[in-house]
This record gives sequence, structure tokens and C-alpha cells, in this order.
Amino acid sequence: MYPTSASERAHGWTVCRLCSSPAKRSLRVTAASTLALALVFGATSAAHAFELELKLGLLNRFTMRRNAVERFLRYSPQARAYDTDAFVNPRRDDTFYSFVANAGVYLGVTRWLGFGFSVDSGELRPNGRLPATTTVTMPDAIAQRYGEPVVLSTDDQRTTTSNGQSIEAEAKQTVFVRQAFMRLMAPGSEWLSLEVGRRDLDVAGGLIYDDYGLGASLVLDLQKKWREGAPRVALRAILPTRGYTGGTRSPLLEGRFGWAFSKLESISLLFSYFHDGDSNFGRMLDPLLSEVAVSSAAAADNPTRHAQLFALSSTVTPSTSADVTWLGFAGNKIFGGKLMLSCTALVQLGQLRLKNPLPELTQTLARAGVDLGALGTRSEDELLMPTVGFAVDAGARVLLTENMVIGGWFLYLSGAANPLLQSGDSLDNTTYRGFLSVVPYITRTNIFFSGGLNQTFTGRRTSSAGLNARGVLAGGLTWEWGGIKHLELRVGGAALFSDVASMSGGRFYGVEIDSEATYAFTKWLGVSVEYDALLPGGFFREQRTIHQLLVGLDLRFDYHKG
Repeated sequence: MYPTSASERAHGWTVCRLCSSPAKRSLRVTAASTLALALVFGATSAAHAFELELKLGLLNRFTMRRNAVERFLRYSPQARAYDTDAFVNPRRDDTFYSFVANAGVYLGVTRWLGFGFSVDSGELRPNGRLPATTTVTMPDAIAQRYGEPVVLSTDDQRTTTSNGQSIEAEAKQTVFVRQAFMRLMAPGSEWLSLEVGRRDLDVAGGLIYDDYGLGASLVLDLQKKWREGAPRVALRAILPTRGYTGGTRSPLLEGRFGWAFSKLESISLLFSYFHDGDSNFGRMLDPLLSEVAVSSAAAADNPTRHAQLFALSSTVTPSTSADVTWLGFAGNKIFGGKLMLSCTALVQLGQLRLKNPLPELTQTLARAGVDLGALGTRSEDELLMPTVGFAVDAGARVLLTENMVIGGWFLYLSGAANPLLQSGDSLDNTTYRGFLSVVPYITRTNIFFSGGLNQTFTGRRTSSAGLNARGVLAGGLTWEWGGIKHLELRVGGAALFSDVASMSGGRFYGVEIDSEATYAFTKWLGVSVEYDALLPGGFFREQRTIHQLLVGLDLRFDYHKG
């Protein structure tokens, strides 16, 4: 009764079960007290209605990356400056071991009542990176306004991390509990179901949201109650936060109205609404502020001044609120038992309210003697920006033989130029055309989209589409084969473009080639190898080939009764 992940729901037609990528969130660890309570309930139920599902797992990854894209503006204590040359360029090398320990339980007490509970360790890196701190002395004009010292983030502290932060911070935010929910179903045909609690959820196949969250879901499957061809209605309210504090002012609502023609054929109309009351979209402005700092670098006359200017942008905390609505459709259709087509299309409308971080920053830069040149200087304290964005995710899969599947896909996520760097007197009421997502999760390729063996390990956050909100226009082909017992192969290739040019003036992200091989020694032990390469294009200032090599060793245990 545990649902499949969003990637499995969207692309679940595979050569065989093992041929699909590992479940994004099989991350479940059983709490003894909850299981004991559930068993007490189960003992009182009728024997024929009892259902018990247990899942345990230990997922190990050995990862080596060469020339990975540096997505953050990092400070160098040695140079007393930020490394602007590395920002959004293939410069970063990393080799590390990481793992996730997980397990979970689902108990069907009766045919109409069930409980689920899961916990996981998060991605544990024994030698992970955490920002350390250093200080930079500011000139008098800046110090009078901001005080001294200014704290900067460096990247030289090594410690064990969970999901990219300290274990203590992860424990405080989530207590490592990912799911704790109750499911109620109408007796008989189960045409009505209600789920309440924390669990893994997806909205629009991951284009809008795919993560853990606290919420309630109501599904009316009238086809089960009445007849073939009757509609299916799903309503959901979510507080999209992994933690147990914060996020209470940012509800996400979803409605889906559709028809299911078979297990793999359906069409649905989609509606979603999100109110950002906790500066969720402010997080996506971090790389845009970094671009402002990089643009200011040309105006600074020495490395120390670079550090001082970037320190100011680092201390600015973007603040946003927003009301965003998404409308669209999703559908799957099979032709002749061999060809399956799928498509999700969305239009996003709304308004983004941004507390402008630049007035104080630009005024201080001017007092420090920096010639701002063409750098946009926004004087408004708050920017009111209408938003219009578009997304299309389409795919085709052809079953050539019993053991071979080929496929193709197309993805478009609208992008926008950095609004903080646009010229003009005012940005107020200027439409922002980047596609906004609450917590998106797209795994079309292994490097650019963090798919493949590591998709279970990928952290998620609010973002706009593409690198630094520039959007994505991409297409690719895949080939999957499982002709040898216990062995499966997958190869894919894609060409990727941005919707809007980068700071370097280019729109071509590059060409990516992905390959994976998985061998199952037993039903509980499997080993996987993945090699990927991305040949960067003109979007980046440097065109160093990006390499990624992963080795996975997965131990899984599944038990189902009833």
C-alpha cells in the first residue's frame, strides 16, 4: 500500500521492475512504539483484512565527479576574495562516499483503515562539507552602516552531514521522521479514500512539488462505485515542508479531475495554488544576488575590495511573498500495446512580491567608490512582479521486444533574465516569465537534473527553472535492455538549452550522455554502476567536460502479508 515514487508513477512502464531507477523515497525506518501500537490494532481486526508491509534498506553510493558545475559563489580565505571565475562554471572536483539507511511499515488494520510510518537517516556523508566562517574588515563607509566584522561563508569545514547539513540540525528539523499517516477507505469497493498526516507527495508529476509534506488528501474514484468511464476526483492540501517548524503560512492546494481508461491510460485536468508566506521563493534569489556580486566585481580594484563587496551581498536575506496558480493537464495513452505517450503541460500565473535587497547594497557600493556602470540600481523598497510561466514535459516509449524499450522525451520550462540586473527606471509591475516551482523534482538526465542512481540522494528546494532561473529547453533519447537474467542496462542522451541567455551570452547548456548497469545478485542485494558525461556549451564561460562515476551497493528487504 506504499505508493510508488513520482518517477515510477510517471515512467513506470519499464522492461521489468529492476530496470526502473531506484525509488526516490524508499527511505523508511520503523519506530518500535508505532509498530507495536499498530499490531495491537491489527490483532483486533478480522484475519482476512490484516495487511502488513515492511521495508528496510541500506543504499550505498561511491561518487566521483570531475569538473562539476560550481553553483555557489564561494569565498577563498587565501585570496581574500570570492572565486568569481568558478561561479556557474565546470570547476569543482569531488570524491565521496554516502549512504542512506531506511525502513518503514504500513499496516492495514481492516479493509478500510491503515497506518504508515517511516524514518530515514537522510544522505549521510562521513566527510561532508559544511560552511565555516571567517571575517572581513570593512572600510569605514560600509562599517558605519553594517558594523564589523562581516561574517562570510567559506567551504573548508569537514564533518558528517545529513542532507547537506549537520546531523544535529537535521534531527532538530525533522527528527528523521519522514512519514506518519493514516488512511481511511470506504468499505467495499474503496471508492473513497482519505489520507491525513505526513508523507511523500507529488504535484503535477514533480514539476510543481515532489517531497515530504504534512497534509490531507481526499480521492473519489467514482469508477469503482458506479461504472467504467466515471470520473476520478482528487483534492489535496499540503504544508510543503520537511521540518516540523515553520512553513505554516505557506499552504499548497491541488485539485485533479480526470478519467482512467486503464491502469496506464488516463487524462486529468490539473489545478494548483500556492501562497508563499514564508519567503520560500526568496531562496531562489540567492544565485541571482550572486550574479549581482559577480557583475560588481569588474568595478572593484583589488581582491580585498572584492571580498568586501561580496560580503555585503552575502549578508542580504531575500524576503518574498507570492500567490501563484498553475493550470494544465496530464495524460497517458497506449497505442497497439507497444507505444505509450505521456504529457504534462502547465501555465503558471500569479504575483511575486519581493522586498528589494539592492537599494542599501547599491548605495553602499557607491559610497565605497564603486562605479556601478550598467548594474541595475532598483530604488523601490518592494517590487510587485506579475508572473507568467510555462512547462511542458512529454515522453514516448516503445516496447520493441519483451526485453527492450526505447524512448524519447521533451522538456520545456520557461526562464527569465535576472530581474535585479535589468536596465530601466523601474521593475515594478514588470512580468517575470520564469517557471516557478515549490519544490520541483525532475530526473530526465543524471548530471543536469540529478537523476540516475543518485536521485534518491538528491536534496530538494524551492527554485525556478534551469541554472540561475534561465529555464530549460531539452530533448533526449533512452534505450533500456534486460535480456540477461538479473542484468539491466540503460543508455540515454540529451541536448539541453536555456530559454534565456546566461551572463556569458550563451544559451547552449550542452550535450549529456548517461549510462547505467544494474545487476541483482539476489532479491535483496544489488550492485549498480553509472557513468555520465556532459559536454558544456556556450552557456558556460568554460567548456570543460563534466564527468560523473557512481558505484552503488543496495541492500533491501521487503515483506508483505495479506
